Amino acid sequence: MKALQYIYTSWKNGDSAEKGYMIYSKSEGITDEECTAIKDAMQYMAPKELTFTPTPKEIADIFPYSFACFTLPGGRGCVAQSTYLGRDYSGRFGNYIIYALVFDKSELPCRPAEMFAEDYIKTFMTEEELNAPSPVPPLPALEIDNFGSVINDDQINEFLFDKEETFAKLISYMLKARESGIPFYLNDTRENLVLWAATVQRALPACIASNFAFNTYVGQHEVLNSQKYKSEGIDFYITGVRPDANFFNYETEYRSSNHIVMDFLGGYFTEGIETDAFSKAMAASMAFDFEEADSFGSFIEETSFREINGGLKTGYLYYKLLRENEIDLNAKDVCKVINFGKAWANEKDNSDMGCKLLVLIQESGLILEPKDLCEFWDFICKYSEYMEYTLYDFLLESVYQYVCDSKGGCEDILGMLNSLRSSYPAKYSEFLKYQNTDKNVDKLLLYLSGHGNINTNRFYVLWLTDSYRFSGSSADTQPITKLFNILLKNICAIPDSEEVIKEILLKASSSRRLMEYVFNVFMNDIGHNNSRMNKLCSSFTQKDSEHDDKTAGCIQMMLEIPISKPFAIRLAAQSIASAKKPRTNFGFSITNMKV
Repeated sequence: MKALQYIYTSWKNGDSAEKGYMIYSKSEGITDEECTAIKDAMQYMAPKELTFTPTPKEIADIFPYSFACFTLPGGRGCVAQSTYLGRDYSGRFGNYIIYALVFDKSELPCRPAEMFAEDYIKTFMTEEELNAPSPVPPLPALEIDNFGSVINDDQINEFLFDKEETFAKLISYMLKARESGIPFYLNDTRENLVLWAATVQRALPACIASNFAFNTYVGQHEVLNSQKYKSEGIDFYITGVRPDANFFNYETEYRSSNHIVMDFLGGYFTEGIETDAFSKAMAASMAFDFEEADSFGSFIEETSFREINGGLKTGYLYYKLLRENEIDLNAKDVCKVINFGKAWANEKDNSDMGCKLLVLIQESGLILEPKDLCEFWDFICKYSEYMEYTLYDFLLESVYQYVCDSKGGCEDILGMLNSLRSSYPAKYSEFLKYQNTDKNVDKLLLYLSGHGNINTNRFYVLWLTDSYRFSGSSADTQPITKLFNILLKNICAIPDSEEVIKEILLKASSSRRLMEYVFNVFMNDIGHNNSRMNKLCSSFTQKDSEHDDKTAGCIQMMLEIPISKPFAIRLAAQSIASAKKPRTNFGFSITNMKV
């Protein structure tokens, strides 16, 4: 891989308005915007408690180094290190060197953190370099073929010995920070900070690892959250803040909701963050043999997912579901998985996933919310159409469960079914045919015969009325007619159901045959009960401007049907008796009624 070089320090022979600090030299091809971003991301401030005049050995042994990986404006990658140098040419304390490598991410032969401490990472300036005349010639591009001398799998495995649980927690903290849009601050020894960040990067799929930005030591953490830095693309997933930084103290800040903190040196950790399954699995893999991390990475490579956020957790759940038959699922997990699949996964995996989800959901008896079932239906129809009968069976069971659990009018369920009918008319029609079979009607009869919940019976009657044609004749032998008849009888058996009976009669008035059929069932069951018939009449005579026209049409139809005509006359008589203006009843003129 070819990498361009960049060096920034305090130098006496250059032309700079920053009192000596300037770009000492760089390779041709690094843009001004990239130079600004590198300088902003890598500014160094020495800890206040350390000596102002360290020896080279003290610098090497105890001074923190700022090692970072991040993305530059324009999309190229950068690996950089800031190292303290002590006094500059004028005797001023605080000099440091920024050394950066700029490269195309697509050419990376390794994870960026594996370049740490390699010979080509420059950490000091020789006297000859500091005394060189200006301008210094452009630095040549480097051919990077050495990496992993310090950061490698063996080193990571050794580092994580007895730290598996802690590492899982760290991954969860980082992802939680990304989901919440707040910084994640990490404190540890300078060596461990590099190892923690490098280990997270190793746990990520290779196609994502190059986007994992971190900086192990930042002097002014507060400026990183400014809009200027965000516009430059400087966005660290893990940030090591110097312990004596202005306006920051780990002991105080771990209680803040403005960021998430893990301080291994002081023992201060943000509380209340659950360690998720993905983080546990990656930590276990990294501490053992890397097999699960690499296998998951291979799966992600086959998708178009390239984010570092909570989607990784969903991606891992998707990956596990594809490969395992026994896994606990809840409704939220199902929705997350299908949304991940639609957004990122390939068609074959989604086809397998649709089949797997249907089987798992049926075996577990899991019921999706109506709005989520629409999403699930869409996913199965798009990717696993061959599972249509299993899908129909799932919908049949789900509808029953919905209305049995519902304490209201089930309008949301009717809305869901209407949405399915509108979006997938052919599939929905096939489902209605599937439901209208002896096998499935017998199943529903087992569920609904003698059912005493008014909402459940009302829902099914209204839904079946919209979905099927009932002739009311002996020639109507379709299985669903048996269920429809039982539902009508259930409603009659429920006390004080007159309002629902009225609603069903209004619905049935769209068809003379249906009205005749429905009214015949009602009269056979409650026609002999004078008290209930009076209640039914009262429900029709109540003023309801929203349904006045429909009520008038229903009464007119009842007058034209022999079996319902006596009730319609009784209703008209009761209306006349109770009306303030006898010539008007229910908003229509009695003289216009055809008796």
